[in-house]
Amino acid sequence: MAQAGDGAITRNRAEMAAIGAVAGLALWLFVDVLPDALDDRRLLLVLATLILGGFGVVLALGGPERIGRAALGALSVAVPAAGLIWLASLRYPVAPDLMQYGHGAVALGAILFLATPFAAAGCTEPGGWRRYPLLFDAAWMIVVRFIAAIFFTGVFWAVLMLSDQLLQLVGITIIDDFIDLDPVPYVLSGLLLGLAIQVVHEMRAYVSPFVIHRLLRLLLPALLPVVALFLAAIPFRGLGGLFGGLSPAATLMGVALAAVTLISTATDRDDASAAQSGVVRDAGRLMALMLPVLAGLAVYAVWRRVDQYGWTPDRLLAGLAAVFLLAYGLAYAGAVLRGAGWMVRIRTANRWMAMAVVAVAGLWLTPVIDATRISAQSQLARIESGAHEPQEMALWELAQRWGHAGQAALERVEARAETAGDATLARAVERARTTRSRYGFEQATGETGTDAMAEAVSAVLVRMPGARSVPVEALDRVPGFLLSEWERACAMVLGDGRPGCVAVTGPFRPGVEEEHGFILLHMGGDRLQVQGIVLRDGALSRMGGAHDMSGRVDPGTPLTGSAEALIGAALDGRFEVVPAGVNALRIGDVELIPDN
Repeated sequence: MAQAGDGAITRNRAEMAAIGAVAGLALWLFVDVLPDALDDRRLLLVLATLILGGFGVVLALGGPERIGRAALGALSVAVPAAGLIWLASLRYPVAPDLMQYGHGAVALGAILFLATPFAAAGCTEPGGWRRYPLLFDAAWMIVVRFIAAIFFTGVFWAVLMLSDQLLQLVGITIIDDFIDLDPVPYVLSGLLLGLAIQVVHEMRAYVSPFVIHRLLRLLLPALLPVVALFLAAIPFRGLGGLFGGLSPAATLMGVALAAVTLISTATDRDDASAAQSGVVRDAGRLMALMLPVLAGLAVYAVWRRVDQYGWTPDRLLAGLAAVFLLAYGLAYAGAVLRGAGWMVRIRTANRWMAMAVVAVAGLWLTPVIDATRISAQSQLARIESGAHEPQEMALWELAQRWGHAGQAALERVEARAETAGDATLARAVERARTTRSRYGFEQATGETGTDAMAEAVSAVLVRMPGARSVPVEALDRVPGFLLSEWERACAMVLGDGRPGCVAVTGPFRPGVEEEHGFILLHMGGDRLQVQGIVLRDGALSRMGGAHDMSGRVDPGTPLTGSAEALIGAALDGRFEVVPAGVNALRIGDVELIPDN
């Protein structure tokens, strides 16, 4: 009998190790091989979800179940998930963007993580998914097995790396050469993960969630007074102070989720396993009563952000999470208020809420909850209201992250800009399409001046007679802060009443088809700045820096000394363009070089 038992143990370990190795090989193929070999990215994404997700569920179910039953359970989860991913990927021109930008990975993770315990309970006995004790045990054992297996795999790699370093001290590189083979790290990691999962299952009498539950329960009495103090302080602080800074929704939801987890561990799988300590039970009841207030504040925090800035996929996801936590809170509080049997009712609520999360995660991947469409329509309504500047609009997200719905909304924005003759908005739309980073778009849009600022500067900026003029279309691409400084500078006057600014254009770079314009002006404060710019294809870009030419001069006050002399000489045409590596502007004895 012992030999037969040893044979079964060896066979089970070999099976799980082989499954892990094949899963690792599949991961390597999807990471390093298939992206170059398969042009259809949508098909690649669906196959990755089906195969890699399926292997993940098989590893989760393996151990307690035979491989055949585990595979059937995995298919019941992975096949619908792959179909939903295919459907959701149609929102994007490039299918992988669903996982990178569209929170598809979050929805897929929720489906796989929460549906797997239902599949495990269903494999244990027919209709087992309806029994909370089976669900509770399956969920926690999956978590424990994976945590232990991942820890073992990490330790193995640490030992292997140390062994490699030791052997390299004597010139032996066999380990390094082995792990340098492309699929080896993936296959070896998968093999170790599968083997460790099986071993942990065999040691389930010793490695179980029992200790984790007992430890987590001890946190309930510690968290309770913190939450109570927080809620007691709100009437004195007020909601305005509470939500005055960065949205605290994530903090509130994190605490609410922790409360849900701790209450669930206190109620455990059944009354016999639940917390027996009166302190822990009372803390659980009181926390359940406070949970709706915490979750309600989280819902309010998300609503405030949406009211201010409109919907985005991030805010929609946060809103759904907050609503689910509020539903948990109401169910828990209702269970406690109904008196005896409150723990049974909480367990029932947990089962229904888990199924609801899986269902909504599935709907997230269908047109029913199309986050990109909802967000694009919300942002389009804000833009069409005309109450926001381009830098306050989600133009870059519409162009780069929200798929077909975002592109369609952006086309409407572009049409609106053309109809209204809004050149500033039209340029912002163009930048949104061509700028690949959010930071770059914010820099470009946030720094750009408005049409009104450009027209104001053009009206007061004095150019040399006969010199090439600087068009308004070029000026209104200049950073707003610089336009504002130029406008203030040109409000100053020389002693003879002429404006205290001048633009001189000329071929300061011989052989280069561009024109540099030198703008000599007082920037306010205590310096006269000399700013080099280049005019190319109708757009200005800054070149060079400033020269301190005078003391402090206020707008409208006559300039004196060398500053007035230089500007006056330029206005009189008493200058020449001379070579200085690049050509320089000479005014009297002073030479000004664009790149300085």
